Amino acid sequence: MKNKKGLRKIRGIMLVVGIIMSAINVCTIALWIVKGMWVPFAVGFPLVILCGVLITRMYYKNTMYICAECNATFKPTFAQFTFSAHTPKTRKLKCKKCGHTGYCVETYAQG
Repeated sequence: MKNKKGLRKIRGIMLVVGIIMSAINVCTIALWIVKGMWVPFAVGFPLVILCGVLITRMYYKNTMYICAECNATFKPTFAQFTFSAHTPKTRKLKCKKCGHTGYCVETYAQG
């Protein structure tokens, strides 16, 4: 139960931050197009990129994966995490214990 609450909290934070990031982008682009003011976009866009990097890092640090074959819990490298195929609750990874490659279930990393 604690696992589901932890993941729900992380996903909620990601959703709120994502909505804010989108609002910043849309508003600054609209200002640029309508008023010809490009400075807000030039300031806002790097901030949105930074927020995206930080939220991805937070998500990575707070999740682990369970191998479908041996049920071992492991944390992939950041590159594997970033570039692997995934669904909302699974990610295609190679287990560090048994070497099985398949969709592993996401779980909350305690701590």
